[in-house]
Amino acid sequence: MAEKQADVRIWRDRVAVSLPNGPGTDPEDMLRRYAQRVMALPEVTQIRLASDRLGAGFGTLEIRFKTGLDSHGEFLQRLSRASTGQGDMLPETQLPLRTGKNPLAIYRHGSTLSSWKLIRHYNGRAKFFHPQLAGNSTLAVQIETSLRSSQPGVVHEVHANPSTGHLRIAYDVKRAGIDSLIRILESPLSDASVDFPVVIADPIRFTTVNTSLGLATLGVFAFPPATPLCAGLIIAGNLGTMRNAVAQLSRGKLGTPLWMTALLACSVASGQVLAFAVTDWCWHYWERRWRKDLSSQSRRMLESVLPIPREISFTTSEGIEVSRPVALINPGQTLSMESGEILPVDGQIKSGVALVNERAITGISGLVRKERGDPVYAGSHIYHGKLDISVQAQGSRTHAAHVAGTVIETTRKLQSAPGVHHKAVELSDRAVPPILAAAGLGLATGSLFVVGAILHQDWYSDAHTAVPLATLEDIGQALKQGLVVRDPDLLGYMEKIDFVVLQDQPALRACGLKLSSLETSQTEHASLLRNVAGAALYLGDARTAALLATCFAQQLTVKQPRLLDLDKDSVTVAADTQNITLRNLRHAGSKPPSLAVDIDGQNIATLHFDTEPRPLAASVVQELRTLGLYVFLVSEDSEARTAQLAQQLGVDGHSGELNHQQTLLFLSGLQRRGKKPLYIGHGPQTADILEVTHASVSLVEAAQLKDDASSGSLLGNELVPLIELFNLDRNSGQRLKKTFRSGMLFNLLCVAGGFGGVLNGLTSGILGNLSVVQVRQQALRNLQQKFPNSL
Repeated sequence: MAEKQADVRIWRDRVAVSLPNGPGTDPEDMLRRYAQRVMALPEVTQIRLASDRLGAGFGTLEIRFKTGLDSHGEFLQRLSRASTGQGDMLPETQLPLRTGKNPLAIYRHGSTLSSWKLIRHYNGRAKFFHPQLAGNSTLAVQIETSLRSSQPGVVHEVHANPSTGHLRIAYDVKRAGIDSLIRILESPLSDASVDFPVVIADPIRFTTVNTSLGLATLGVFAFPPATPLCAGLIIAGNLGTMRNAVAQLSRGKLGTPLWMTALLACSVASGQVLAFAVTDWCWHYWERRWRKDLSSQSRRMLESVLPIPREISFTTSEGIEVSRPVALINPGQTLSMESGEILPVDGQIKSGVALVNERAITGISGLVRKERGDPVYAGSHIYHGKLDISVQAQGSRTHAAHVAGTVIETTRKLQSAPGVHHKAVELSDRAVPPILAAAGLGLATGSLFVVGAILHQDWYSDAHTAVPLATLEDIGQALKQGLVVRDPDLLGYMEKIDFVVLQDQPALRACGLKLSSLETSQTEHASLLRNVAGAALYLGDARTAALLATCFAQQLTVKQPRLLDLDKDSVTVAADTQNITLRNLRHAGSKPPSLAVDIDGQNIATLHFDTEPRPLAASVVQELRTLGLYVFLVSEDSEARTAQLAQQLGVDGHSGELNHQQTLLFLSGLQRRGKKPLYIGHGPQTADILEVTHASVSLVEAAQLKDDASSGSLLGNELVPLIELFNLDRNSGQRLKKTFRSGMLFNLLCVAGGFGGVLNGLTSGILGNLSVVQVRQQALRNLQQKFPNSL
């Protein structure tokens, strides 16, 4: 179909083309179509689709260029031919990523085309502008994080200003060019970006503490009357803390508010108002610091657990290996992936066989065999094999993006989670009695200056730094097991759980396999079983667990052999000096395939499997009961069938023929009797479940996360991560205490320096801050050891 006639206006350095806009024409498609044509001309510096006229039924393209006077006419002729589709065209991959937003413009920066406007660039400093950045603080943080994480040590400074849409960067020109930075800047703008979202740190207001610190400094060094004014301001700002201290004393408790009140009273009485003002400012600083740490470390954790590549390398039909941004891959394209690679997209296998680890996305433990027709997911790791994959989704539309978005939302909630705050307060409260005791001894033997030095320990910031970062570590550890924590207080709830209610669901009825018979002429069955079980580690199905269970029952040690070959129906490994091949022998009906065992090409044995009569969930129920929990089964099924399932699972009690409303009444009754129930549901849960339970966990798929209101979501159909959830809660206390105590030395020095007369409130406060530095570094080391960057 011939394109409609365009109206053209020409200036010395630009051309304006007014185009009639047909119904349904996408403005971005129009811009990109013309950019492919005219940006092939090196003289063209930018092309822009005017946004103020998009609603008038036509679009105005403005094309800017640079030419000499003698070549101006000849260039216009080439531009005219290019705009009508005559001449060379740029491939789509050379254009910036699609944004789906207006206004739309493409700029040339050397050999790179970008939607960012470069305002100024000189000696390693650059200033950019993008309209999408204006008014978007989330995008500002994401851009800053992308630059810092993608170019560590290269980008010295980066500041994205959402008020103006400007971005300023300072970088090492010896280690990176402006082109590479521009390519990084494009990714966060696209809805197909593989960059994870970032947590926006809640703002901490410094107005009052800055004023107090300024007045205190003025009072000490220049204008003494400012000191009592500062003292009044500090007292007014801490009236709530003093009321809490009185309330705690009336209950016979010595807690953080009492310590803060004592520190304030001592500072005012001894004239050390500046010392308190500095400490108060530092409390605010450390609170802001740990919130920013949550932002950066949550992204690092996600990139470690779900390491989705930003670019993919492939070989063209001409045999040339090239790299392409994942965001430019479209649904319907075919990607070839092989051993050791991480899948960048969701898709379906067209051909090939591979073993894949996808636990963080599907919840399935161990290696999973994938073959033609099976779905695969971004973030999965191909352990062995080759796959041709038909792309179905990338970027924000993948299952991994659903998981990441949920985790980011959980981390955002973590900043104000009451349970996390309560745990931090409890931790800091433990230090208050010995601090006050030491301060009382200091008052009896010394002066208020000794007391001030002792009281300026900072266990408060130690605890409030350690607890949120340790909680983030636990959230990441749970994600590794396929458990998405939705409520950051979930891990704190677990220690109080005393009653588990299981909703009847397929995961409770699923049964594993068992080795039913071994046919072989060999007399040494133990050695054969051990070798076969090692080879079965690469089967990627339920027969692996069956063989491992058999070896465990016979106390046989299984070693993982080297994988030699993998195809649809066989696995070959090298075990010692032998090559062992396991071949599928399929049967009619639903009976599990048997395994033929070949050693060095000769058939040695045949193994047959049957379905276990006991559900897999029975072992989880047993472990829950070992933890001292009462396990109860509820079902809409008949009482007889429910009783049968209850017996197979080994639960403590059961009730059948309960619909949703009756289940809510049952849970509510448990709460009235003082129980702390954990509800394990099937599929996305509604908010009414949370009102009648202490916590809830549901079994869902990644795509269902947005509809689930549970405290936590188990991906897939395995209940085993539940035990990991309880273990995390049980072990996190010890890890948290170790982190919290890592700054103890500096706080003890405050006491020693106070009694020794070498420290006052101000210098002791400096030591207290060093303790927070130590605690923060230990907490960050813990996170970085558990979640090293993998890309």
